[in-house]
Amino acid sequence: EAEAEPEAEAEKTGRWEARESYKQPVYSDQIGLLATGDAQTDYSAAIRAIGAGRRSAASIHQMMYDIEPGLPEDIIIQDSVLQNVNHVERVGESSRNIMPLCGPKELAECKEIEKGYSADTAKDEASRCLQCGLICYERRWGEMEQPEKVEQTA
Repeated sequence: EAEAEPEAEAEKTGRWEARESYKQPVYSDQIGLLATGDAQTDYSAAIRAIGAGRRSAASIHQMMYDIEPGLPEDIIIQDSVLQNVNHVERVGESSRNIMPLCGPKELAECKEIEKGYSADTAKDEASRCLQCGLICYERRWGEMEQPEKVEQTA
């Protein structure tokens, strides 16, 4: 008896079609969704996870509606230039709160490189406007009437 086409077999059995998950080339031999070298604790890991989730949802949508999986021509990659802002005017400079790090002895116990902010420091850092991801500054309203006192920052 001739072997059935995979699509016909799936219709009969209700089996799912699988797609291989993308991994960095050095980890391509590992089985499973995550690889040993995948970042899991830093802020950039969270950003990459959100992006991966969106791409996954788009791929699942394409598969459900029998659309050939693919990427748009204008996909954003690591080298994409999204904004060309190199300075702002009439905005005061504000220093960033540096995340405290665990020492070598603490690292084995806490298993995280960064200790995290205290509640007060976290509120202070959040108030500096972390939404844009490009330029960090704090607007000093009292100085806005005297622009010569306000430095440009980028």
